[in-house]
Amino acid sequence: MPPISFSTFRQATDTSPIRRTAPSWSALVESLSTSLVTPTKDVMLLSPALYKPGTTRANANVEALSFLMLDLDHRPQEEINKLVDHLEELDLTYFAHTTFSHTDEDQCWRFLLPTDRLVTPEEWPGFWKTFTKQHAPTTDPQTKDLARFYYVPSHQPEHPHATEQHQGKPIPVAEYLNAAVTSPTSTPEDVPHTETPITLTLKDFPLRKGKLPQHPEAQQKEEQYRQVT
Repeated sequence: MPPISFSTFRQATDTSPIRRTAPSWSALVESLSTSLVTPTKDVMLLSPALYKPGTTRANANVEALSFLMLDLDHRPQEEINKLVDHLEELDLTYFAHTTFSHTDEDQCWRFLLPTDRLVTPEEWPGFWKTFTKQHAPTTDPQTKDLARFYYVPSHQPEHPHATEQHQGKPIPVAEYLNAAVTSPTSTPEDVPHTETPITLTLKDFPLRKGKLPQHPEAQQKEEQYRQVT
């Protein structure tokens, strides 16, 4: 797959997106494949939304979305397994990871799925509604928001963490738009990358600056981040 752009935010109160570019979908997945062990959910966030230059996080400022993210919180394990099997039957590429609230008894998963092209803000509601209705009807409805952002993988020391992934094909956007009730008003175009492609590692996803927890792993990652920014 080609390079993929997305936005990051240093913390949940941050409104200034930083556009980043991963060399490929595989590179993005690799950067998210290791969960940060931390007692607090105080880590960086990412978003598939690409923003107009010089603007802040808001639905009105989104230029396009580069992939789909879905949250399935507090769902039975059987439902998660069923979605995994279903996506693989469709041969759709995905990466899934447990989130900070996940336990063995209370399953909380996040799914990331690449699209075969950027999706415009006008197209997004119909695309999101059609895809989730067909394949993931119990996903958190807040994931339909254009400016939604998500914590990078993290888990508490006493909680488990797991991932699943499949390499297939990206979501064919036109197929779901054709089935949607909406009529797109703009033609999707490639949003130009504003940053040089980078190879991501966990140091790109630190804990919040100035609030280092005491556990050594998190402190080491924060120090790594300060050295490259």
